[in-house]
Amino acid sequence: LVALRYLDLSHTNIEGLPACLQDLKTLIHLNLECMRRLGSIAGISKLSSLRTLGLRNSNIMLDVMSVKELHLLEHLEILTIDIVSTMVLEQMIDAGTLMNCMQEVSIRCLIYDQEQDTKLRLPTMDSLRSLTMWNCEISEIEIERLTWNTNPTSPCFFNLSQVIIHVCSSLKDLTWLLFAPNITYLMIEQLEQLQELISHAKATGVTEEQQQLHKIIPFQKLQILHLSSLPELKSIYWISLSFPCLSGIYVERCPKLRKLPLDSKTGTVGKK
Repeated sequence: LVALRYLDLSHTNIEGLPACLQDLKTLIHLNLECMRRLGSIAGISKLSSLRTLGLRNSNIMLDVMSVKELHLLEHLEILTIDIVSTMVLEQMIDAGTLMNCMQEVSIRCLIYDQEQDTKLRLPTMDSLRSLTMWNCEISEIEIERLTWNTNPTSPCFFNLSQVIIHVCSSLKDLTWLLFAPNITYLMIEQLEQLQELISHAKATGVTEEQQQLHKIIPFQKLQILHLSSLPELKSIYWISLSFPCLSGIYVERCPKLRKLPLDSKTGTVGKK
């Protein structure tokens, strides 16, 4: 099938890709998501026309060589992927073109050595639509911006609509969400040290970056907010917000959260 352009093998029990797959020089879309028995994507760099590659929820354990192969896909535009290694994550961040392709990302089970910095520094990812983080030893999430002076309030994650964070016990705030203005679904669960969703101190500080953050009004597109098992959470935001699109808010096992930042305009878009 030398003219094949679209191949979907998702949700199958295939354990390995045949070598002849590399002969599909016109293939532009390859979906390998949810292939629980697939162990390797070796040779995938030979698919020179590939533009869309789905790897989410598969059994593939990406290593340094896998990332090098992905980097050789010059025409790749959309990538969905699981990242389970700090070394692989750092390598992908250094290879900036791959980060620009990522549409759905799951970062899970990141474990740092004692001498490693546990801050996760994310670059601008214009294509990212869904981000899931689970069971990661991350103390803080920072955004690496190159355009503070030229356009300080421009979003880094303009297309990001879904964020799910589970069991990242060292995170104390998620102030980076200010750079994702179009989030519609936000689920935060089992973050034992989370005290503020948006840090007042970080967003209203004295540095130039912090003064610019203060100008951003968050959660204007948010539809669903789910907060669960956050024993130290005291604040979502320090003043009331309109939340014009909010249709559902679920809060459970957050004993220190005594106030929700809602106002009279909450959930009024499209409503009588």
